[in-house]
Amino acid sequence: RMKEAHESYSKVRWDLLTDDDQYLLKTDYPSYYSILQPHITGIAGIRLSDRNHSKVKCLHTHLAHYLSNGPGSSSNLVGQWVMEEICKLIQQQRRCQVCS
Repeated sequence: RMKEAHESYSKVRWDLLTDDDQYLLKTDYPSYYSILQPHITGIAGIRLSDRNHSKVKCLHTHLAHYLSNGPGSSSNLVGQWVMEEICKLIQQQRRCQVCS
């Protein structure tokens, strides 16, 4: 599932760029252009060419990807785990609207 999460994130991130954004990256920031293209890097810059898609860094980006697909989504397993842990902490204090 993590490979799919990285690929999905990569495509959505690229699709958010306008043609002008892509042109600016290509002409003024070629190193960013080369790594931001779909299927090059995934969540938090993890390289998709790495066969081990279980690497994790920057939990906030996994959480953001998970939440961007709507509560209850299984789009990002790490993001889902992070949200579950946050909900446990919040539920200890008060009721969490996302978790209920």
